[in-house]
Amino acid sequence: MSFEQRLLAGVASALTAVGSIVKMADGPKFILAKLGWELPPSVSDIGLAGLDMARLSDGLARWTTLEADTASSDEDRAAALGDLALAAVALLAELTKLHLQAPQEYLDRSGIRDEFLTRLLDLYLIQSLAVAARPAFDIAVALGWFELRRYPADPERFQIEHIRHIVHWDRIPLLLSDPAKLLRDTYGWGTARYDANTLVVRLGGVLQHIAADVRRRELPALPLSRLHGGTPPAHPPQLQLLCPILSASTRVNAEAGLSVFGLPPTTPGGSDGGLGFAPYADGGTTVRIPLSSTLSLGITADADLGSGLALVLRPGVSPALRTGLNQTIAGTAPTGAGVQIDLTLSPPNGETTVNLFDTSTARAAAASLALALEVRVEGAGTDAELSLRLCDCELALSSGDWPPLLDNLAGNGSLVAKADVSLSWSHRHGVRLNGRAGLKFEQAIGRVLGPLSLDVLSIGLNCGDASVEFAGAISLTARLGPVSLSFDQVGVRAGIVPGPGNLGSANLAIRPVSPTAIGVAVNAPTVTGGGFLRFDPAKQEYAGMLQLEIAEALSVKAVGLLTTRMPDGSSGYSLVILIASEGFAPIQLGFGFTLTGLGGLLGIHRTVAVDVLRGGLKSGTLGSLLFPPDPIRNAPQIVSDLRAVFPPVRNRHVFGPMAQIEWGTPTLLTLQLALILEMPEPVRLVVLGRLMADLPSADHALVRLRMDAVGLIDFNREEIALDATLYDSRLLEFALTGDMALRACWGANPDFILAVGGFNPRYPVPAGFPRLQRLALSLGDGDNPKLRFESYLALTSNTVQFGGRLDFAYSASGFTLAGFLGMDALFQFDPFAFVAEIAAQVALKRGRSTLMAVGLNLSLAGPTPWHVWGKATFKILFFKVKIGFDHRFGHDRPAPLPAPVDALALLAAALGDRRNWSATLPRGEPAVVTLRESAALRLHPLAELSVRQRVLPLNRTLTRFGNAPLAGGATAFTVTAAGALQAGYLQEAFAPAQFQDLSDDDKLARPAFEPGDAGLRFGTEGLAYRYDEVAEGTIRYETLIVDPSRPTERQVEPYTPTATALAAAADYAAAAQAPIRRNPANRYRVLERAV
Repeated sequence: MSFEQRLLAGVASALTAVGSIVKMADGPKFILAKLGWELPPSVSDIGLAGLDMARLSDGLARWTTLEADTASSDEDRAAALGDLALAAVALLAELTKLHLQAPQEYLDRSGIRDEFLTRLLDLYLIQSLAVAARPAFDIAVALGWFELRRYPADPERFQIEHIRHIVHWDRIPLLLSDPAKLLRDTYGWGTARYDANTLVVRLGGVLQHIAADVRRRELPALPLSRLHGGTPPAHPPQLQLLCPILSASTRVNAEAGLSVFGLPPTTPGGSDGGLGFAPYADGGTTVRIPLSSTLSLGITADADLGSGLALVLRPGVSPALRTGLNQTIAGTAPTGAGVQIDLTLSPPNGETTVNLFDTSTARAAAASLALALEVRVEGAGTDAELSLRLCDCELALSSGDWPPLLDNLAGNGSLVAKADVSLSWSHRHGVRLNGRAGLKFEQAIGRVLGPLSLDVLSIGLNCGDASVEFAGAISLTARLGPVSLSFDQVGVRAGIVPGPGNLGSANLAIRPVSPTAIGVAVNAPTVTGGGFLRFDPAKQEYAGMLQLEIAEALSVKAVGLLTTRMPDGSSGYSLVILIASEGFAPIQLGFGFTLTGLGGLLGIHRTVAVDVLRGGLKSGTLGSLLFPPDPIRNAPQIVSDLRAVFPPVRNRHVFGPMAQIEWGTPTLLTLQLALILEMPEPVRLVVLGRLMADLPSADHALVRLRMDAVGLIDFNREEIALDATLYDSRLLEFALTGDMALRACWGANPDFILAVGGFNPRYPVPAGFPRLQRLALSLGDGDNPKLRFESYLALTSNTVQFGGRLDFAYSASGFTLAGFLGMDALFQFDPFAFVAEIAAQVALKRGRSTLMAVGLNLSLAGPTPWHVWGKATFKILFFKVKIGFDHRFGHDRPAPLPAPVDALALLAAALGDRRNWSATLPRGEPAVVTLRESAALRLHPLAELSVRQRVLPLNRTLTRFGNAPLAGGATAFTVTAAGALQAGYLQEAFAPAQFQDLSDDDKLARPAFEPGDAGLRFGTEGLAYRYDEVAEGTIRYETLIVDPSRPTERQVEPYTPTATALAAAADYAAAAQAPIRRNPANRYRVLERAV
């Protein structure tokens, strides 16, 4: 029985047991107690007894019977297993819809409605896996995927003391995507809460399945102190596991194995607690442990294992190999020392090779096959290498039982390949391939073989001592079962040679024989779809696309664009790839949100054309980038948009993830989002988003919203921008349209502008701000009848603006009734003021002639004083009456100003504040020396001293301070440098309306913040030092001869180097090797100051 079958049987048995238990007298109470709840008072069941387990129970019984019956057929067992799986799925669906019958207070306080199904499935999934595959259970616990957590009783939540079984689904992808985060979340790795003993115990649970007898003890004090380099700080006892792989009771009179132990932090409360691994063996440093007649485990160490050898892992530092842990003097392993553990498959006695596999059409054998892990000290660090070694491997392929296509290709012969190779990977040296092998196949075809048309096929593979080369070319059109392929002269030649290159220690060179096009179509029972790859010789551009539907559930889409020539015509390449996957089982994110799509974008030597994205908001450009529908049919548009949005630019790279998130059941809202980072400097973050909402459902949508958005964060320019537009949106049957934009910046000139639908007509549109359509709702597709409502909202650093307008018109029998009602409001914060305008009109027309009309224009401003003005108009045929009005009321005089402010005192206090003074080196200037921290301000000899305040702008006539007048009237403040110091002004952003009297128009027209002088930067052209005192002397060196075989000798006569030798040695002296001189840029820098 396979693992999957045992797991399914275990889950089904557990759920069947649940169905039996809940029908007993105290069954519901028992089940809820296992999940951590108690029943509410005077309640014996909350609806669990009604669960129908009959189908699952019958399916389990039938499959169990067939599985035990050796005479049953595979088809019957497979059908029974399928029925059992369907019954389990149906029961889970029923559980999701289970209506719990209990008092509302119990349902609210216990949280059972939200947590019942999760706790139940976690409990029985974990228990079933523990029974079906104990090693897999222990591995899942060690990885933090499964957790058994003790919870105390909590009567307020009807919770009893219990051990809860929890499956951390979110941690499963971390094993590949972010192992460090997995360790941090599970054990606190890299934090002060690191739990080494729990990690060691769980590793012991895994190792017990491969070790003879796992023993546990406290890590002895001697090796612990040697690992720490002295007495470690106070810490809980550290557990140590001894995992013997070979025991003294076996036919080899020795014990060898692996020790695992935790390490406390190096400082109290530190975050560098770690883990250690130490191989041990009795009787020698080279041990070969036979595990079977062909499989053996080897342990080899260059240092004495009995003296104590360990690999130490701590967060944030490279692995270290330590020796002498069981001796009074510890140390680090010398260069070249190491330990190796290998698992070797070798021939049994009397044979020269071991068969790897042997079928009627293929056979593989080798003199030996070894998988080895080696840790070795190299220079100042430690390197780990994982290798796979094949010795005298032979692969033979013979025809006869092959499919007809391969039979014809091989010419009814055989194909033999021999190799003696090793493939290794290490952190320091990367991937390395060594060995020798050869394979060659050539066939002139020129004929049709059933569904395959072939001209010439040539394949070659040659391996030297450290190089590999592959070559192949073919022209064909093939229909291979469910897959159809069309090729046109496709071929490639690739070689890997040793030496520095694009793979680190090797160089990969690929020379393609380019096809003009490749087409693929797949039509299998579980996989359908197709794609293409097209080459444009004029543009030197490859464009490809693939779309596959897997099991009618998972959809994978990929689009790629590769250009082998830069826009300026120079040689080079640029690549952009877009991948999206949909249709997989939704991943629950909480609060009803599910992750239904994942993807990503990678661009090499590509940039993001943000203006193209903004211009394409209304044309649907984002639809080609974020999970594009039907990419094969829309391929020309998708490729065109990809080319326009991500144009080639040398040394610019873009990458980022994409996600599709849905909310509601059925789906009410869908959000497609992409975060694209462009690097290197200037760094930009581009955010792409699409929002789709259908309420109350997609099939009967009364409200349909579609919005595309483009955001940009430019870190170098210190700017944020966001643009969005509504498209294909409607309320009932009425269209919704509109735009929004946001512009914000920080740094020297901070500002903020947000506009949804535009600005107040009185407010001048800022330079560079896009023109926005009003948010509009059109009731009707045509102009008769016409009813349209539009609105806007705008926020700036000193204003709030909003307004709306309603237009209507209806025509019949040559007459038209039309009118509008509009309102605009503008509020200013400082000083507070506002103006609101209302306009309305209704008119009856015959053709273009107005028969009757009435209108009103009203404006209100305030509050000091209140001012209302406007006019009313009335027209009948040729008679027109206008009535104007203008009235002021309230306080004509502004409110009394606050007491005058002594700005000079405030400025002096700011200049006297230690926190406003700083000393910094000029940009690019090396420090040379390091200054000690102190309470007083220390000034580096080469540094510039600066003082900066934000009380008021300097060198500008001020007439006010906020809302208060200045003591002494209008004043300008200036700060100057004393003595021979040279000074330059530093600037900050100041609001002009806070320091100068401005008219309302000036307040609206001028920027909210303007740069102004805020402080001084002091410096000098150079440093003066005394050079008249020069010490002269003779440079002499003593010579010592150190030889372990004889005492140290000292030459009597000192050595005095010549001037030539001294000048040559100066290039390697301490001054020449200082950081200021080692920086390559400093070698060619022109000094701007003298020292």
